[in-house]
Amino acid sequence: MVKPLSKLPVCDLDGCLIGTQVTLANGQKVDALIGNVKSSDARRTDLAITAALFRGTQKFDLARRFDSDYDRRGPDALSRFLNLPINEVFPISYDLTAFSEGVVEALKGKIENAPKLVLETEQLLELIFG
Repeated sequence: MVKPLSKLPVCDLDGCLIGTQVTLANGQKVDALIGNVKSSDARRTDLAITAALFRGTQKFDLARRFDSDYDRRGPDALSRFLNLPINEVFPISYDLTAFSEGVVEALKGKIENAPKLVLETEQLLELIFG
């Protein structure tokens, strides 16, 4: 079930999808749905954040490095979807500080075309679900 929030900012974005605009590396603003944000944990957000970007009525769900279909939905595929060179797409900047209380570093950041931190599967699962 999806319902809009009437009062912002909320305490935490756990379980929320946020409709907002993100900024591509070339400065272009793009409509997006952001999810998997932990307002109190920048490291977890950086590793687990999800993003779906829109071009007109079409949507592209960007895969995270550990997703099984990364080769099909990763950064290269997103740049083709947007019809832009990868260096004009990444990093993708987002700012969710108007939507939630919490740690600024968890709410405002960049989605890179390559992960800054690579964890073993066990470490990743512990960080996300622990």
